[in-house]
Amino acid sequence: MIKTLSRVGNSQALILDKTMLELIGVDASSEVEVRIEGNKLIVTPAHDDKRRKQLDASSGKLMKRFAKTYKRLAEP
Repeated sequence: MIKTLSRVGNSQALILDKTMLELIGVDASSEVEVRIEGNKLIVTPAHDDKRRKQLDASSGKLMKRFAKTYKRLAEP
């Protein structure tokens, strides 16, 4: 999709359609992380503490469940 930047004061803005925002799971009031990789502008939902805690809990369960397998994989 080709988008055109819009002037907002002394800055430029990229207008994102509602559909695009829904596809990445954010709305107009959500915080997003913006980073540059090479010549690409990457926009992702900001990580919140609740989501991070859920991920940590899930990864901990996986580590316990598959500890033997991970240990075997780590061996030379």
